[in-house]
Amino acid sequence: MTTSLPGEGQTSEKVADLATSSTDQNLHNLTLIGILGSETSPKAMLRLGSGRVVTVKPGDRIGLRKVAAIDTDSILLTGDFANRRLTLPGT
Repeated sequence: MTTSLPGEGQTSEKVADLATSSTDQNLHNLTLIGILGSETSPKAMLRLGSGRVVTVKPGDRIGLRKVAAIDTDSILLTGDFANRRLTLPGT
């Protein structure tokens, strides 16, 4: 099953469930909730500490960090003195 989001096409049921989950995710932290797009044009859905959900692509900035890479189950952020890899919950 997929869910339509305005301007974003289709979202898998797993991604939609993670985006709206109220269980064990700390809403004060940056959380990876989905990987979208294709191998050549990947995007990631992140839940910010404020609860806002944003879609990013390689090269975008999130605060002081830059999105360096997106793969099938994680995103690599660089900057702010250290690299940080976020993985999808349950992987």
